[in-house]
Parts: sequence; C-alpha cells; structure tokens
Amino acid sequence: MTGRFALADVTVRYGSQTALRAVTLTIRAAERIALVGPSGAGKTTLLRLLNGSARATAGRVSADGRDLAGLARADLRRLRAAIGVVHQDLRLVDNLRVSQNVLAGGFGRQGFWGSVRAMVRPRRQDLARAHAILERVGIGEALFQRVDRLSGGQQQRVAIARALYQEPHVLLADEPVASVDPARARDTVALLTDVCRERELTLVMSLHNLDLAREFFPRLVGLREGAVIFDGPPAALGGESYRDLYRLPPLARSLDGT
Repeated sequence: MTGRFALADVTVRYGSQTALRAVTLTIRAAERIALVGPSGAGKTTLLRLLNGSARATAGRVSADGRDLAGLARADLRRLRAAIGVVHQDLRLVDNLRVSQNVLAGGFGRQGFWGSVRAMVRPRRQDLARAHAILERVGIGEALFQRVDRLSGGQQQRVAIARALYQEPHVLLADEPVASVDPARARDTVALLTDVCRERELTLVMSLHNLDLAREFFPRLVGLREGAVIFDGPPAALGGESYRDLYRLPPLARSLDGT
C-alpha cells in the first residue's frame, strides 16, 4: 500500500443522521493533513472511512485505486494491517506491560497462534524492535513497566509506539491530544509529524486545536456539518473562510418568541 486515498462524492448516514455530505477529497502518499472544524463536523467518520471501519452510504472510497466497498474480507484485513491508528482514548490494556501493548500492534499481520505466542513468549528480535520504537518516542526505559503505572503522557507514547510497530504506510490519529495540557499536546503532535516525515508515512490527524494544525501541517481540511468547506494551506484559512468554518449556529428562539 502506498497511502493514497480518494473520496468521490461520499455521503455517510447513520439512520436519520448525516455524518458526511458529498465529500470529495484526494490524499497523496506521504502527505500530512489535519482535519479541523467544530465538534460533530464529521472528522472521526472521515478517519473511519479511510481504514475501512465505516462504509459510505453513497459515493466511492478508494485506497491505491481500489474501491474499499469491493474488497474481500481478507483484502480489507490486509489494508487495515497497513494503517496504524492512534485513538483518542488510546485503547491500551492497563494491566499488561508496555512491551505487550506495543507487540499487539503486530496482530493484524499474524495469525491467532502467532498473536498468542507474541504475548506470552515474545521473540528477542520482536522485543528489540519494540524497544527501538519506544526509544524513538522517548520512553525506552518503560519497556517492561505496567501501563497503569505510567503517566498520561507516557501512555500516549505507548499508543503511538503500538501503531508504529505495525510498520504502517498510513497513520490516522483521532484527536490524540484532546485530553492533555498544551505543552504535552504540542510535543505529541511534533512527535507524530516528525516520525511520519522520517518514515514517509501518510498522516491524517483530526485536531480541535487550530494553532497546532497551522504550525505542523502543510494542508488543512476543514469540515462543518459533514461537508468540506475548506481545503488548502494554513495561511489561506483566515477571514471569511475561518468564520464560515467556526461560526456559531443561530441561537434557538426562546419560548416567548424573543
């Protein structure tokens, strides 16, 4: 997989709710994109479309020119194995060691018994690779510590290391800094963008913090009410385009009609 995506007139509905509306978007290999916009704009749904965990109600989503809707289950599994995901809630197993959580990143490329062996009796070379990744994200000393004994920032880096252990071609990050302080948020976004630049990975990250998006991403995609209303460099998101993206909805009329 090269990390190229194309969405053509994609709509996603959940019952009566429309999460995305006629979205057309192209993502190039090794590109770094921040999804910005108010809460509920459709950023998470867009990320889920890219890794095949959500399906388009209408339109076409393709990866490397292949329509995701037409992939067989085995092909979709291989696609997901090539896409690392950093979730907002991290999804770590707190009572396991850091090493076990990182090695879990390889499950998509292993069979059932291979996954069991990796957790119970990991190979020396697998531990060495996990340690090297942890060193890169700044917590190499935590390899054999339990996750629940780490700080929030350290746990965040374990989640990043787990995604990198997959050897992905694409990294998706869904609000990875929503619950941390500003200094830690900046360090985390810097780490993710640096690693993806070094490894030539496609990076798509949803962010509430527009300042971080402007600082670290050459391309911003702005969503509002499920539609893409901005797509361009950070410098172009100002004035009218900024107001369109973040304007508040009209206040509901009060009971007395005022």
